[in-house]
Amino acid sequence: MLYSHNQENEKLKLFTIFLNQAAKGDNNYASVVNNVIQETHEFAIGQKTLYNINRDSINIILLLSELDKSYFEALVENPQNYGSQTYSKVLEIISKQQHAPII
Repeated sequence: MLYSHNQENEKLKLFTIFLNQAAKGDNNYASVVNNVIQETHEFAIGQKTLYNINRDSINIILLLSELDKSYFEALVENPQNYGSQTYSKVLEIISKQQHAPII
């Protein structure tokens, strides 16, 4: 799934900024990031569907689950256990997608 330069691309950039700050230990961004990561996990394991995930983050959730579904399936369910290691891994997943060659 490639993102064009539109509002959804800007949402991904903003999420990446928040994720980067959370990875550095800034707890102000952790709740927003945790919600998206948790919903991606729930979508990946089938607890949530396209009809009941957060509409503001739907494209980010779909992108993350498509890029590395197995990681999000295996992720712990409790967002309180997410930390800099989780945030760094999600950043890595996003950065791999952004550097993928366009076919």
